[in-house]
Amino acid sequence: MTIDGSTPTGCKGENGISIRNTKGVLIKQCTIRGIGEKNGIVVQECDQVTIEMNAVSDVGRSGILVYFRNTAVLVKENTITNWLQRYGALHYVMTYRTYMQAAPRLDSAEPDSNSDSAIYAYGPMNEGITITGNTI
Repeated sequence: MTIDGSTPTGCKGENGISIRNTKGVLIKQCTIRGIGEKNGIVVQECDQVTIEMNAVSDVGRSGILVYFRNTAVLVKENTITNWLQRYGALHYVMTYRTYMQAAPRLDSAEPDSNSDSAIYAYGPMNEGITITGNTI
């Protein structure tokens, strides 16, 4: 499946592009902006995914969300600006082990949550993810 040059509109309250249970996905040169409270691009339970050269801005959650049970995912050369939260690129397992603590902290230099990143790879069931050359 290829999505090339798409500019989703009228997505208030929905993800800009959302793909699930698909093999051989290419999402490139799409422009997603101002969609409200959801994510720009979401892939879930997909294999052989490339997300490249997209522009995502003014989204209510993550710019790109690689959510649960994806394999062989390449996220490259995307530009993501003005997403809801405060983190760049995170992976759930790394964040949990490194930063999550039982007691809340006053020091906000390190994240105490991993939700809503510019690029967010969520879950230990994701395998073979490469994130490179993105502008955040």
